[in-house]
Amino acid sequence: MRVRYEKQAAKTLDKMPAKIAASIREKVEALASGNTAPNLDIKPMHGGEGGYRLRQGGWRVLLYRENDTLIVGKIKPRGDVYK
Repeated sequence: MRVRYEKQAAKTLDKMPAKIAASIREKVEALASGNTAPNLDIKPMHGGEGGYRLRQGGWRVLLYRENDTLIVGKIKPRGDVYK
């Protein structure tokens, strides 16, 4: 499965601390490759059509699938992401 980062998500990854950004990229790639290891804290979002939430510390990554592509929509701090 391919991974595509929306513009906002890519900009956020560029601005955040390198260690956290690398961890997020690693987890997204693991998810895209079909790895459902327990260290991936991912849950379906409520009220959304096929959306998922990936937790990395105080950050949340909102994902969704479109055909054979995993799309990273938003990456924001925990308190701001769902607004």
